[in-house]
Amino acid sequence: MSAKTRITIAVLLLFIPVVLGIVHRIYYHGKDSFVFTWKHKTKKQNNNYIEDPETPRKETPVQEVEPIQNIQKDVKNAPPHFPGGYEALMRYIKGEVLYPENQTIQGKVIVKMRLDEKGYPFDISVTKSLGQDFDKEAVRVVENMPAWEPQIKNYQIVQSDFVFVEVPFQKPVKTKTR
Repeated sequence: MSAKTRITIAVLLLFIPVVLGIVHRIYYHGKDSFVFTWKHKTKKQNNNYIEDPETPRKETPVQEVEPIQNIQKDVKNAPPHFPGGYEALMRYIKGEVLYPENQTIQGKVIVKMRLDEKGYPFDISVTKSLGQDFDKEAVRVVENMPAWEPQIKNYQIVQSDFVFVEVPFQKPVKTKTR
């Protein structure tokens, strides 16, 4: 067998799993879920979500972000972070997420985003999907998120590198009523 034939076979063997993964993803999750990028901010009212009737929705307290002028100028480098830390971020997400109607799965959607100089998310896309309904809800929650404390590089406030946020989905528990 010639070297050219061996190279061709090796290349094909490397790309077959990649192609099969893409086909599997499109077949089981739909073509829109392979690369789902939310480009337009929409404020549509959607009635496809249910809330657990036993758990009333409550406002999630979130710390206010300092105005950009008041950020310490002696910090050379600092990553962006949610006001109040990780626990406050999870409280916010759990308080805002609505479980999609007619769904039975549980899991988490991972959303990738960047933050502008004021700490607001933009360039939002889903990197780990549970399905289109879950992806739309995760993006909605991230879009409506309060401002983060912005990233600082070399004493300057800059747009952040990519930040990944997990949005968990747990099916609400329904209790029997008499």
